[in-house]
Amino acid sequence: MPLSVLDKLKSSDLVKEVISVNFDGIGGNYRLKIRVELKNNWLMDIFEHKTSKIRRYSFHVFADNKMMIRWDNAPHYPDVKTFLTTSIISLVF
Repeated sequence: MPLSVLDKLKSSDLVKEVISVNFDGIGGNYRLKIRVELKNNWLMDIFEHKTSKIRRYSFHVFADNKMMIRWDNAPHYPDVKTFLTTSIISLVF
């Protein structure tokens, strides 16, 4: 399990509380879902799916059940210059 992600979230100045963690994996393959409450009382959902062939992620930030921002590396538009191929987790945290 990528415990370093949890460590970074817990020590972040932006995170008030880690609400839930759901991990399923074996070896280097896993699915990770995390929900955190940010210090401004917004919620952030983090999802990462990794296998030997792919690494996908998404981040969703909500305020009062309204989505404020979301980003991911789903291959909807891979030709767009801002399409990311690296894990946002390592970039953000």
